[in-house]
Amino acid sequence: MPRIRRVVLSLLLVLCTHAAYGQADPRSLPLLPPSGFSSLHTYTFVFDWSDGAGGSLSYGGGAIGVSEDGNYLYISCQQDDTGIAKLEIPRAGGLARVVAPCLGPKRADIAKIHPDPTAFRPMVGGVLEQGGRLCVTGYISYDATGQTTASHWCGPSLTSLAGPFAGSVAPGMVKSQMAPIPQEWRALLGGPAFSTAGYTSIISRASYGAAFTVFNPADVTRNGFPMTMLLGCPHSVPSCLTYGTPTSNAYNGSELSGGAFIVPGSRTLAVIERESSGPTCYGYATRDPNLHGLPYLDAVYCYSLSDPLNQKGPKGYPYRLVAKLYDMAELVAVKQGLKQPWDIRQYATVDMPGSGPGEFIQSGAFNPVRGEYYLIRYLGNGLNTVSVYTSNASVPVSAPSAPGNLRAVASGSSLTLTWDFPQVGSVSGFVVDAGTAAGQSNIANGVSVGAGLTLTAQGVPAGRYFLRVRAIGPGGSSPPSNEAVTDVTGGSGGGGGGGGGIPTGPPGAPDGFRATADQSRRVTLTWSPPERGAPPTGYLVEVGTGPGRSDLAAGIPLPVATSFSAPGVAPGVYYLRLRAVNAQGVGPVTPEVRLVVP
Repeated sequence: MPRIRRVVLSLLLVLCTHAAYGQADPRSLPLLPPSGFSSLHTYTFVFDWSDGAGGSLSYGGGAIGVSEDGNYLYISCQQDDTGIAKLEIPRAGGLARVVAPCLGPKRADIAKIHPDPTAFRPMVGGVLEQGGRLCVTGYISYDATGQTTASHWCGPSLTSLAGPFAGSVAPGMVKSQMAPIPQEWRALLGGPAFSTAGYTSIISRASYGAAFTVFNPADVTRNGFPMTMLLGCPHSVPSCLTYGTPTSNAYNGSELSGGAFIVPGSRTLAVIERESSGPTCYGYATRDPNLHGLPYLDAVYCYSLSDPLNQKGPKGYPYRLVAKLYDMAELVAVKQGLKQPWDIRQYATVDMPGSGPGEFIQSGAFNPVRGEYYLIRYLGNGLNTVSVYTSNASVPVSAPSAPGNLRAVASGSSLTLTWDFPQVGSVSGFVVDAGTAAGQSNIANGVSVGAGLTLTAQGVPAGRYFLRVRAIGPGGSSPPSNEAVTDVTGGSGGGGGGGGGIPTGPPGAPDGFRATADQSRRVTLTWSPPERGAPPTGYLVEVGTGPGRSDLAAGIPLPVATSFSAPGVAPGVYYLRLRAVNAQGVGPVTPEVRLVVP
């Protein structure tokens, strides 16, 4: 049996009712073991740029909440300026329709949580609808000295919120996402809801690792309303400053929080985070690894692909999307005075599917009605995309419908295609077919173009092109879109390999292939996409016990990504190579790398 294998660890969202548990004490429910998780089914949708009433959602999504009936999302508009919109949850791959425009706390309202009205970037932190009340949290993004005085608003609607009010726990620890507590846990934990936060240096003024603080929305009517922290590590606790190491699974200074929820039917708390795998670095982002650590302005350069605008902040590239799993029985022990909130450690850290080394997440929320977890991610396509995670049994896996409204615009030797998401089905990406006549694919047949809704090719040779787009998902390929016909007049040259236009042919070898192993025997592979040929639709890794050998694995398939990680690899010396594949064939192998697993 190969020593290195692809281990898919993902979160099992159990879809069952409270009545089915039949348990008087939820602490007798099972923990979800990492080795026993079934694969998540995932699909995506996007939300529009506008709320239809003059508000913009183009940079929204820094806070998210789910309506109590499970049919709508509350999403912050522009994150720090224009309130909160209510969106209908669409089918897989659809566009979230705005049903109520941007309302509620604006920048001036959120700024009231800080004594300085000019404080840098007041932000919406979370949204919760429960018991006929809406609650909203806010925070100051650069509250380096911890001067924020309040955190929560609550009221019957977004236009009737009272606050901001301060809870009995420091605002920096409770400013983030909120979630309901399942009925069977409320008596043990002391309330129906919780606020959470993840450590992101001074940007959140929160905790090292996750936080879980219980409260009742009905109490948010005055300053000092009761809150009970059951998980968290405040800056005031000296041991928190040395909790773990900068690259440990306990915490890292470049974490981003995607919210938390109690997994139904278990005693597991799942905390979703973007975790930094590299060393923490506070400074200005750069895409050039050679600049990492060199002085720049008032700080240093930090290698990070997640921040292309050279902004200052905590970096620790490469990143990974994880679920950190905690035992709820330990949180009950904190409530009973038997442990301190900073004594709690996760019992497992699980890689979430679809993560890449440049991972950037905004916010997340769990829908207990539908058994779906929503994570807002920026995937570099100009749109905030909502990734939906649910159990395989809950969402039918069928081929998506055809993309709609394909448009082709040529300017000189440049060709731009745009299209709409399919109305039905789960979508993981798109492929382009191109030909020299109607219905033909003699120029490109199934060339992967990623998950975005647009494609621009430069240096396209002159000629008339007949183009179609198909959606690809777990259920297979969709029918083709409408055919777009366009004439390119200014191109010259081109062809396969790397010459311009829509590339064709098998992919070239991936660039920069590397393999590393840490002391916990987690192996991480990283690479860059090949520069030649049509884009890859996947990769194959070859593993052997000696140079040039493939006796352990002749070709383990990996997804379309630029990294892969596998835990618990057996100690030994391994020789690895990587190939890219697409519909046109298998590309050449990378130079071999030697890996020692301690």
